[in-house]
Amino acid sequence: MKIVDKNKSNLLLKSIEKKYPENNEVLSLIANNYRDQNRCDKAIKIYDKLIMQSKNNYNYNYLKAICLDKLNKWVDSKKILIKLISENPKDAYALNYLSYSMAIRNEDLIKAKKLITKALEIDKKNGFFLDTLGWIQFKLNDIDKAVRSIQLAIELEPNNSEIIDHLGDIYFKIGRKKEAIFEWKRALIGNADDKLKKDIESKLDKYAQ
Repeated sequence: MKIVDKNKSNLLLKSIEKKYPENNEVLSLIANNYRDQNRCDKAIKIYDKLIMQSKNNYNYNYLKAICLDKLNKWVDSKKILIKLISENPKDAYALNYLSYSMAIRNEDLIKAKKLITKALEIDKKNGFFLDTLGWIQFKLNDIDKAVRSIQLAIELEPNNSEIIDHLGDIYFKIGRKKEAIFEWKRALIGNADDKLKKDIESKLDKYAQ
């Protein structure tokens, strides 16, 4: 799936599904492929089936929550994430996802910071968690700490365009325009998807004059 194009991988998955229509590993693979392609309505139908069929359905619920969020059903997504964290308070990834999702919505930033702090207590050297912390610190106007957190995140995830883009956004907001432009250009070289590339290019067209 990683070395062929999407159309070929979709055909491959369909052929596997026909042979093993009730195999949970196959169904999970298909659902994850739909999620990766932002076809979350289809993914959720399969996740619901897997949740019903599986005794250990924790991960399927987490992936369903991500899909609901992508479909702009944040209230439903949040309910699942809160339930998962109540069942497993040491699930660092659920803590991070809930925290970051709250942060981008400017929703109860103090609580969001507490959630990501818990995640970092579990996994101190996770670049994605540090990025979430830095973004929340930025929104709480703790600029110096925000810059440091995201710089550390980039050290751990040097190819992650979204994290580098965040640093560029922070630099721009505090008037460090040249550094912002440098980071945005660097973000384009990383692993940015088409949507992020368009967003970055739009900023560069507007401000890199």
